[in-house]
Amino acid sequence: HPMRSEQVDGSLLGGKPSLIMTVPVKLEIGAHWEMLRLIVVPDMREDVILGLVWLDRWQPNIWWEGGFRYIRLLVGPEPPPPVKIKSMGKVPEVESIELATENQNIEIPSVYNDLMDVFNEQKCEFLPPHRNIDCAIELVPGAELPKPRMYA
Repeated sequence: HPMRSEQVDGSLLGGKPSLIMTVPVKLEIGAHWEMLRLIVVPDMREDVILGLVWLDRWQPNIWWEGGFRYIRLLVGPEPPPPVKIKSMGKVPEVESIELATENQNIEIPSVYNDLMDVFNEQKCEFLPPHRNIDCAIELVPGAELPKPRMYA
């Protein structure tokens, strides 16, 4: 399935959905390293973009000095010195996102057993039936959509 990556302003990252994900690659920043699967975004200038999930997980301190990006990860009692993020070069292999997620066994914690129908993949393909409490959204034909606001 194509993956849409939206930017802060609502535009699509790379201009179109991504269809390719890498095999696990090693990301090294200073003393920190981890294996990640990277999503290949078409028509990008940047070597790697660290997404919000990764940034929320590690909560790094980032400095922007003279066009160089420095990052410091707090990975122990003493934080490592800041290091320059290096280009990863060529991605070794790629495969489709569909193949990357196809054979993964997703385990639902037992505490959610009474909600198993919520996790049914076939049911998530359709909208729920209309109800008498639904509110109509009146669309004006030909109206220009509002521009999303960028937040800094």
